[in-house]
Amino acid sequence: RVPFTIPAEKPYALHQNHMYGSDPIAFTADITGSLLRSVWDFGDGTVVTNQCFIRHAWALPGTYTVRLTGYNDGHPEGVATSLEVTVSDPTVHYVNAANAAPVFPYTTWETAATNVQDAVDAGILLGRWVLVTNGVYRAGAVGGLTFSVRDFTDLPSLASKLREPTRPVDAWLVTQLSAATVAALGAYAGEGSDPTPLARALVQDLNRLVNEDWYY
Repeated sequence: RVPFTIPAEKPYALHQNHMYGSDPIAFTADITGSLLRSVWDFGDGTVVTNQCFIRHAWALPGTYTVRLTGYNDGHPEGVATSLEVTVSDPTVHYVNAANAAPVFPYTTWETAATNVQDAVDAGILLGRWVLVTNGVYRAGAVGGLTFSVRDFTDLPSLASKLREPTRPVDAWLVTQLSAATVAALGAYAGEGSDPTPLARALVQDLNRLVNEDWYY
């Protein structure tokens, strides 16, 4: 019997395991059972041991196999899981408010979008660029996605998940919380207590992560 499994999880939507550019992405090892040692191999010569949470960036475009291997006395040969990640040069989307002929996906100045939001929405992958020429533009939101206090209708349940995370994605989110959110989480007593401070702190953290292109 294999005494542990090690699924590599991503705390955001790595679209079809494909990303643009050299921005680091996060991985979490979900290891159960006894463990003596774990090893991350990112396929580019980078090998890291005994790290549950880790971020890595690749310097060159290509397809890389990310392998996580765990070792114990019963399995000195190791038990491994792997994931392929394809890294491409960044795609650039252009914006020119004066352009008379915008053409999706706006990848040249001649086909540039006339507003920032269209250019942002033209891509979905981590690391894409949007170049904007001089002009007056209305503000937008990343992918139209923002969080507000009203989104937290089940705050007691969410607070419980953050205090005792059982999923890798929840454990990762805890590592991204600001000091203000951690303090608000500690002060929140659950049903019957004022949810506003914690909800407002979570709104700020989640909107910050969305604007960094992390998708939770």
